[in-house]
Amino acid sequence: MHRLNCGDILEIGETRSAFSLRDERRPCLLISAGVGITPIVSMAYQLAFEGAKFRWQHFARSSHLSDLRDALSLARFDANLTVSTDIDRYRVPAKVESLLTSDNSPDEIYVCGPAGFISAIREAATRLLPNTHVYSEAFDPIQSPKDSLPFFVRLMRTDISFEVSGQQTLIDALESNGVRVPSSCKQGICGACATRVISGMVIHMDEVLTDSEKNEENLMCPCISRGEGTLILDL
Repeated sequence: MHRLNCGDILEIGETRSAFSLRDERRPCLLISAGVGITPIVSMAYQLAFEGAKFRWQHFARSSHLSDLRDALSLARFDANLTVSTDIDRYRVPAKVESLLTSDNSPDEIYVCGPAGFISAIREAATRLLPNTHVYSEAFDPIQSPKDSLPFFVRLMRTDISFEVSGQQTLIDALESNGVRVPSSCKQGICGACATRVISGMVIHMDEVLTDSEKNEENLMCPCISRGEGTLILDL
């Protein structure tokens, strides 16, 4: 962007969202922390407009609360919204567990916030509500292991094969071999690079794919996830 001049024409891709409501008709729980409210408030507006059944728990600092209400008109969600302030990270799990074990347990959970916060929500949901789907978006970059094992990749459509070293990401290896994959964050949190896997074992490290999608092993995010042995991709 530092080389752009006034009047330059840019080519941009279509908007993408890997974090959106799946089914407005199913009871859901929205959970946000700090600036993680950004995508969650849009979901709340849509659910309220549809007259859907939902609850929204937001964790915020009290010093920011009044500004938040004024800017986003959160008063319209008072029947559904609970805002917890000045709760340290050690007390968040207990608050979350009380939400998940209430009489109105959700079918779907949407959560956005720091990666550690999301992990705590997922762990609690897996333990307390194993049949509930959890969808998330983190705003922290995911840290991949610095010394990973190498693996081999074969591209079915282009008939290209190569090795991905332990210090290299799959998406960088693809680009080095002349294969471009749509990408954006390159941190495993947007889903723009999701690629179809034909066969092979995937080591998933993204925060985009659902648990069921990861278990099916027919999609992966090559910007952060890796393979074991040999992967065959639909590229």
